[in-house]
Amino acid sequence: MGTEALFIGATLCALMGYQQYMACQGRTVTASHRRWTVGMMGHLCLVLLLTGGVLQHVLTEMGMSVMAVGWVRPLLLFILMAPLGFFVPHIWHNFSSLEEVGAVGYLFALLVEFAQLPVARSVALEDVCMGTLGTLMGFVYWQEIGHYRYYGHGAARTVALSRVEPLIYVVMAVCCNFFFYNGRLFL
Repeated sequence: MGTEALFIGATLCALMGYQQYMACQGRTVTASHRRWTVGMMGHLCLVLLLTGGVLQHVLTEMGMSVMAVGWVRPLLLFILMAPLGFFVPHIWHNFSSLEEVGAVGYLFALLVEFAQLPVARSVALEDVCMGTLGTLMGFVYWQEIGHYRYYGHGAARTVALSRVEPLIYVVMAVCCNFFFYNGRLFL
């Protein structure tokens, strides 16, 4: 099993631990909520893996240089972050405005950039902007299509465990990624 699978497993264990803790506090965790949040965490892990060097390796294997094709990385970040803009308002009703979803996307994009600092990569403002714009585009998609498709099913499916649950998941995914791949810095 590769390190990527171990990272995803560690992140999902942290997710399940948080949800179990909230269940012990008397909160109801529905099966549908678990499925949607596991899907979102899987997406966050994918974004972290691809932005953490796998993307550059794949583009190099395809014969493309990220530096030579300056528009490739921002475009891919835009596309990668769009599902987050769909997941957040779809799972949590209290995060259903453009500003709130944009703030979650901005936080995630910013944390992804700062998590790259220990591996001698610089923080790119364009990556943060494109990640946030991608999240906002996912929100627009949810507003136009997803909201109507799933209308009426949300009340039974999305019971928030806390008011800031999506922010907890974003920070949890980035921290798992950071400590999993940079643990040697703390030894």
